[in-house]
Amino acid sequence: MGRSSKIKRLPPEIRQTINEKLDAGWTLDDIVAHLKTLDVDVSRSGVHRYSQHYEEVAAQLRTTRAAAEALARDLGAVATDDASRLLIELLQSLMFKTAGAMSSPDTPSVGTKDLHDLAKAFDHLARAKGKTVDIEKAARLAANAAAAETAAKAVAEAGLSAATVDAIKNKILGQAA
Repeated sequence: MGRSSKIKRLPPEIRQTINEKLDAGWTLDDIVAHLKTLDVDVSRSGVHRYSQHYEEVAAQLRTTRAAAEALARDLGAVATDDASRLLIELLQSLMFKTAGAMSSPDTPSVGTKDLHDLAKAFDHLARAKGKTVDIEKAARLAANAAAAETAAKAVAEAGLSAATVDAIKNKILGQAA
């Protein structure tokens, strides 16, 4: 395996400066000139190679971020409990790590198939939770309807007016009068 590039061996704050300049659209010549003012001696071709690698990683992260955001959107409506949110964050973290590791042969990574299978499992979890929520909502509505009917019969038998019966029934069902 070859040596890592001179730029990758620079202190993190210098690499961060290079990354910021690349993100801001600076030319390679401008970046090299700026680094010289910081007493950092790198070649234009070294900055170019680094910028190509940086853009590959950035593109992978953008793709991963888009996938993570889509996943969060799909699961977000269902992921109302802490465990679901934690699982979503775990999946997003694994996606980012995998994207970063794809560009570095030295870093062990989660396989993309494993990541796909994990995302699929989360999708199944979300669908199951969604069905559970729907079932719970239907059961709650049915229980409220039964309670409203029972209450309506009881107050009607007690001699209350039809308007009062309807008002009580609507209150139980959470409807406007």
